[in-house]
Amino acid sequence: MVFILSSSEEESEASSSAAGRVLEVDRRGGAEFASLREAAKASGPGDVIRIAPGSGPYREVLEITNSGRAGAPIVVEGNGELVTGFEPLEGFRKSGDAYVCDLPVEFPFVLTHKGERVAQDAETKQFGELAKLSEDQRQLQLLPGVSPESWEISTRTYVVKVWNVSHHIYRDLRASGAQNDAFNLHGVGEHLVFENVEGFHSLDEGFSAHDDISCEVHGGEFYGNDNGLVNIADSKMVASNLEIRGNLGWGLYLLDCEAVLDDVLVEENGLAQIMVANSVVEWNHVTAVMPSWNDRRWVTYNESSGKEPAKAPLVTDRRSQVSGTLPKLVGGSDE
Repeated sequence: MVFILSSSEEESEASSSAAGRVLEVDRRGGAEFASLREAAKASGPGDVIRIAPGSGPYREVLEITNSGRAGAPIVVEGNGELVTGFEPLEGFRKSGDAYVCDLPVEFPFVLTHKGERVAQDAETKQFGELAKLSEDQRQLQLLPGVSPESWEISTRTYVVKVWNVSHHIYRDLRASGAQNDAFNLHGVGEHLVFENVEGFHSLDEGFSAHDDISCEVHGGEFYGNDNGLVNIADSKMVASNLEIRGNLGWGLYLLDCEAVLDDVLVEENGLAQIMVANSVVEWNHVTAVMPSWNDRRWVTYNESSGKEPAKAPLVTDRRSQVSGTLPKLVGGSDE
């Protein structure tokens, strides 16, 4: 039987949070806290961490090490602000007719230019038509005519880190630029709710639940990561209203876990759209769309490194138990 979390309980928790404190965060000043770290450390059951609109980006890790409790969760009101592992890539200098820069972190990493991820070409292993790595991977060399302005590089392992805690709600929050996962859930935890979140431009997953984690995701976009959403190792998830698109490797991968999925679109991911292995899944209103290409286009790291593209939009194994309405599949062959 598929594990189902109680949304009604979480809704009552959210409504009761008004009894706690509101911890205002604004990195520009003028609020009680100037950093997420400070507010997270001070938070307790029933508190709301409210990020001031227009105050981001927050170049730090959001990790709340305290748990809420039933009827009094810890709530993060993100107001659409960004928590990011990216830092500006600075120190470019002219070399001949182009610019070069010494890299502040070891390879691999994620690069963006003007807010868009610059992926590594699978054939050349270079960053498209914008830049290339030096042979020792310690220097970035821009191609002639490419501006040194508006480059960013991933520097933090995690961005939103949820480890061994329970009764949290994360709402209207964006996370990017992790060397691992944008939203990373590990250990033992229950009643972890994510509403209207985005995880993007990370070196591993946009969202990933592991171990004995039970979570809900209602309203989510996961794009431009190596992989979109990957849950493994006994984790349990109820999810609705998700878009998983334009990731370099896998879109949605469920391994050794349980999930209930409703209103989920998975499309234009580089290696696979939906993969299910040894998992229990209930799905309704799920659509998987194959991309227009057949070969690997981009380099990926971690779990999807070296994997071949799937030939079908949905790949399952015989150990998995699936129920509900089978996904609508567009393109590809049966697999």
